[in-house]
Amino acid sequence: MRTIVRNRFLAAVLGLIPAAFSTAQAAPASKVAAAETKVPAGPSAQIEARRAAMLAALAPALHEPLLAVVADAAERLRANDLAVAQGTAEPLDVSRVVRAALFDADFAGISKRKRAVVDAIIDLVVLQLGATLHIQLRDAIGRHQAVRAVRACGTEVACLDGIIPTATMTAEHISSIRKSFAGKATELASQDRLGKLEIQGLMTRYNEAETLQSSVLKKEADIENAVISKI
Repeated sequence: MRTIVRNRFLAAVLGLIPAAFSTAQAAPASKVAAAETKVPAGPSAQIEARRAAMLAALAPALHEPLLAVVADAAERLRANDLAVAQGTAEPLDVSRVVRAALFDADFAGISKRKRAVVDAIIDLVVLQLGATLHIQLRDAIGRHQAVRAVRACGTEVACLDGIIPTATMTAEHISSIRKSFAGKATELASQDRLGKLEIQGLMTRYNEAETLQSSVLKKEADIENAVISKI
């Protein structure tokens, strides 16, 4: 069972499942007030096509290590954003974090590769990171909406039962928040604040990734695909 779930997740993140960004169907708006933050549009069709082409050129055996690097880069960005918010660090740019994650993992022996190969690998990770950040941003917004909705209900069971899932705020988000924080005003207030900070950080990072992705589109696709296929 774990293998099936894991393979479905791998396929979704790599873009092999068409509805990777929005598997939930739209539902009626909740009767309870929730945060109004909207999920930004996902990567453009051009960016997705470029990402799919580069992934197709990459050896299948390297797909999972690639996702590990992307996950590491996303976590480094999250940790940096938290440290910046606490005043203990300066913000790191996305390209620098991507490069560090790749070289620390020595993905595909990148430390011994020529510059053209290194640049192509970095571009591929940037494209994949943008997709991953969008998924994380969508989830963070949904969770925050659930926090706001549960917080608005307080301890009123009828109100809590009346919270209706939406395409972004899923039933899983609502259930998780109710189970962990329903009736805990102080903790919900803390989750509300943390959620806002998380969304702000992810939004900023996603915008940075979009800028980098646009730069990738300016490069010759055939040349980069050929480089990637030889790794």
